[in-house]
Amino acid sequence: MSTPQEKALGALIRNKYGTDFYVLDKFPEGARPFYALEDPENPKVTNAFDFFMRGQEILSGGQRIRDARVLEARIRKKGVDPDSPGIKEYIQVFRSVGVPPHGGGGIGLDRVVAWYLNLPSVHLTSYYPRTPKRLLP
Repeated sequence: MSTPQEKALGALIRNKYGTDFYVLDKFPEGARPFYALEDPENPKVTNAFDFFMRGQEILSGGQRIRDARVLEARIRKKGVDPDSPGIKEYIQVFRSVGVPPHGGGGIGLDRVVAWYLNLPSVHLTSYYPRTPKRLLP
């Protein structure tokens, strides 16, 4: 979903339900990273979610794959070489010591502040904003 589409959805939800906050879950498998756990009842979607505020994402998360074989298959399906640096070591942890059921999420505090204050850009809430043309502070 594009940013304008997210904002339009946020406006629809505000008009229909009277809230600026909502959660979307069960994202298509192709729209999430290789480590996202597929829904056991529908493998076309993942157990992943996004929290939105005023039509813009403020948090992403979900359950993660814990089986090394499933993880490696998903990595290959996404077109990534499982023997590439970083990925190889990541998979090795799953094989050597195992991984318990797990999940998580990451909140964008800069985004929360920007949308709470109704600012036009998240860059206004970040001391060193990252943009396509800015790599270093």
